[in-house]
Amino acid sequence: MSDQPTDLPPREERDDETVEPSPRAFASATGTIFQTIGVVFLLGSCCFWSLSGTVVPRTSDHIQRWTQFLSARHAPMAALGIGMLTTFVGGVALVAMGVGLTGERRHSGTVATIVALIMTLIYGALSGILLLAVGSVVASIVAAVFAFVCGLLFLLAAQSASVLRRFPPPPDQGKATEEFLEEQRRKRAERLQRYDP
Repeated sequence: MSDQPTDLPPREERDDETVEPSPRAFASATGTIFQTIGVVFLLGSCCFWSLSGTVVPRTSDHIQRWTQFLSARHAPMAALGIGMLTTFVGGVALVAMGVGLTGERRHSGTVATIVALIMTLIYGALSGILLLAVGSVVASIVAAVFAFVCGLLFLLAAQSASVLRRFPPPPDQGKATEEFLEEQRRKRAERLQRYDP
């Protein structure tokens, strides 16, 4: 026995209006992915790089000037600091780009592509620096994984930008019409009258 209702007429005979899927659904789904990965980057920025810092040699001398932070002796900590900052700021940027993509904003795909590309390049360079200059394989692998994830986000964002160019959202999207505002004013006035003594 089937669990499907049998009292429905065949699909061809139904007179209800079928809803076509949005051509920008890919961009919206990509936005959800950007938001999810952005939150993971944002919340995990300290954890990822702190854990990889356990295998990076630490220095015992104190830094007197900020330029000493970039010296060869402090390169491991500088690299981990750059990784942590990129992960935190990049996580915030990914969440923001995800909101724009989910809301089908016109240029959000292009901006998301640029953000993902910049993050991919930073993590790729950081992976090389951590492996070659610092000699930390674990920290280099962490950076390479981030570069790979951001590379995938770059591809998704590039496709979303293409979709948003081919099927641009309506120009009035997100703007309140005068009729909508008038209805909201009327509802507000009704609520205030109910609570007015």
